[in-house]
Amino acid sequence: LQSAFWHRFAMTAHSPVGLEPSTFKVKNLTPETGTFANNDLTHADPTGADHDLFKEGLTKSLFNFMHATALDEPLQTWFGHRVPKTSLPPDLIEGFLVDEEFRETKPNHVLVWTGGPVHYDAKLKAIIITGQQDDLEIPCPAKEGVWLTDVLLKMTPWQSTAFTYAQLQESYADRGLRNFPQLWFGNMMEAIREEGLLVV
Repeated sequence: LQSAFWHRFAMTAHSPVGLEPSTFKVKNLTPETGTFANNDLTHADPTGADHDLFKEGLTKSLFNFMHATALDEPLQTWFGHRVPKTSLPPDLIEGFLVDEEFRETKPNHVLVWTGGPVHYDAKLKAIIITGQQDDLEIPCPAKEGVWLTDVLLKMTPWQSTAFTYAQLQESYADRGLRNFPQLWFGNMMEAIREEGLLVV
């Protein structure tokens, strides 16, 4: 396995190649589940592909993506060698986003809060989201604000169980709050989604 014929590098556990390694003619070398996460799997590729050729470009592009910079740069920007043009249409993601059926939130969709710490300020009558540079104030009535502070904590990635859209609706009703659709499609939740509420 140490020969040049076998190349070790990371593959993502939940990607098609991670789920079905044999289909892609690779072998998973990390069969055990990690104690914290099992996202990156070391594997062997007997096809002889030069994975190091893409390492620097992928690292640069991922770094910029995580900082929301250079998002419109062409693919060739990140690599010092020629790369084939993408076969996907430039408006592919836009097409999904405008498709109402694709955007419909279903009861089993998982909600994940990736934003900063949240608390409710009764004096300001606003939810305060702590950001890396500035805090964001979102005007909100007290009952909804206290409830949202509680449920967003339940959606953080380090929770042991997932929090679904159905649970959000149930939690809202249990607090005696009314008109959930008005809340979910309103400006307040739109601002919270922009700050890091993901629906997956």
